[in-house]
Amino acid sequence: MRGDLCKEKTSAIVNPANEQLTNQGGLSEQIVRHGGKAIVDACRQYLENNARLETGTSFVSKAGNLPCQNVVHTVGPVYGAMSPDNARWKLRDTVMSCLKTADGHGIESLSMPWISSGIFSYPLKECVVETLDVILTTLPSLPNLKTVHILHIDFELLSSVVYPTAIQVLSSRGIPFAIASEASLLLVPDSNLLFLNQYLCEPFSLGPL
Repeated sequence: MRGDLCKEKTSAIVNPANEQLTNQGGLSEQIVRHGGKAIVDACRQYLENNARLETGTSFVSKAGNLPCQNVVHTVGPVYGAMSPDNARWKLRDTVMSCLKTADGHGIESLSMPWISSGIFSYPLKECVVETLDVILTTLPSLPNLKTVHILHIDFELLSSVVYPTAIQVLSSRGIPFAIASEASLLLVPDSNLLFLNQYLCEPFSLGPL
């Protein structure tokens, strides 16, 4: 199904949770519904040892009934609950934490949403800019994590916001790319594995540069 994070078969997916790990509402609830008791138990066990999952941090659990192997649970900033500048840095911390936590657990491929852009109301365009900047800066230095898929469930927003913003980010960094018009696929030449597809069944993906 287009844009369904719960059907991703990468090594791990990201669960955009809240600090209490209640996993109620939005994508987090869907992940728990599909993953089942193993994810609920992992969140409960985490809270037995920690007061909460702090914004900008993450931890890994098994994926239960999901087709992936692991889930990286994280908490992004709630836009409006802090200054825009603080929210920006918290978002960057969150994305960085997901990447480094996944890498630290030997995870080679990771699927994630545009964190905080859903029920946490972070403006999508700004979210795309900050998320891509962190990934493009961090991923080449990680020894294990090789590929990141980024999905969005809304085709209209994907086409009107995510796709053009990603092109702007790549262009501003001088990253060469070619567009395969039939599939709307954005590629870095020479098999560098950086590509973008505006169709939900082919998520935005980043690999080593």
